[in-house]
Amino acid sequence: MKKYILIAVCLLLLGCFTSCGTQTQEQPSQNYENETLGFSFEVPSSWADDYEVKEHTENGITYTDFYYVYGWPQQKTTLLVSIIATDENTWTNGQLENEYYLMAINKEGVYFANKVPKVPEEVPFKEGSKKAKEFQKLLLSVQEAGKMFSLIK
Repeated sequence: MKKYILIAVCLLLLGCFTSCGTQTQEQPSQNYENETLGFSFEVPSSWADDYEVKEHTENGITYTDFYYVYGWPQQKTTLLVSIIATDENTWTNGQLENEYYLMAINKEGVYFANKVPKVPEEVPFKEGSKKAKEFQKLLLSVQEAGKMFSLIK
């Protein structure tokens, strides 16, 4: 009987010690939804609160740009990913096919594509620095960004 009590106490103590260790839990990703254009984009958890979204339309193309925000006291931004929405005519008659990765075409014929910055040309930190290495982890490939995109209409 004493043997079983001793084993139970040991297991209890072992459980206490292993649960007291620090665990790093990855933050849940956030979801950006654009109801007007009918798409959503799963924002990577590594971006946390260090990003902002800017939208604008130019020459029949609507841009939804995700920027990394850094710097203090003056905030600076650098592009992480750009999602465009355009019609078939603009897509096929322009240079967009060469610059952007096509992700989807919705039932209204809107083409959705993305573009990510070239690396290391747009890294805002000194090459090889700790900040530059952290920034590199934020970047996505066009294929990764495509997997985070979905139509909602």
